[in-house]
Amino acid sequence: MQTFTKLLLAGLLFAASGAFAQDQISVQSSCAATESADKNQPPAGMIKTGEMTVTNAETGETTTADSYSPPPKSIADLYMEGGYIWMSMITICLIAMLFAAWKAPRWVKEAGLAALMLGWIYFMTGLYDISEIIGSGQLAGISSESKLAILFSGVRVTVIAPTYGMIVYCISLLLRIAVKPRI
Repeated sequence: MQTFTKLLLAGLLFAASGAFAQDQISVQSSCAATESADKNQPPAGMIKTGEMTVTNAETGETTTADSYSPPPKSIADLYMEGGYIWMSMITICLIAMLFAAWKAPRWVKEAGLAALMLGWIYFMTGLYDISEIIGSGQLAGISSESKLAILFSGVRVTVIAPTYGMIVYCISLLLRIAVKPRI
């Protein structure tokens, strides 16, 4: 039974890595399709659908920004963007959980729960910071669309750490199943 559990865990990890690789392939193929579409540029003075023109008020310089998706971020970029202090604390919980799986199997779930709670604490403090900035009047001269963009970019950043905490918690549950004492 223990061998079956280890094989099941290895299969899940292999399937997850295969799904990630498939996602990377589809992103790269969509980027290649975008690059081939750029060869058919519109006539001068015309703007393609999905483009936005921004004019600098001081210099009068005009730049065109298209709405193509940015290149995929690496894990290191997400780690730093999610707040390296909080992400490091969650990583320490992951390391403690892996050590507990080896030495003290009963603490595996608790280390995963600690990672989950650290992620949610970061999420709540991040939401508090976002609401404090938006509600304080620091953004008085900015349009409501820009305020909404600031809000959603802040929420996107604050969701990174809880997601990482949930992943660590799921790993702790799988490890707990794998190393659970037999009756």
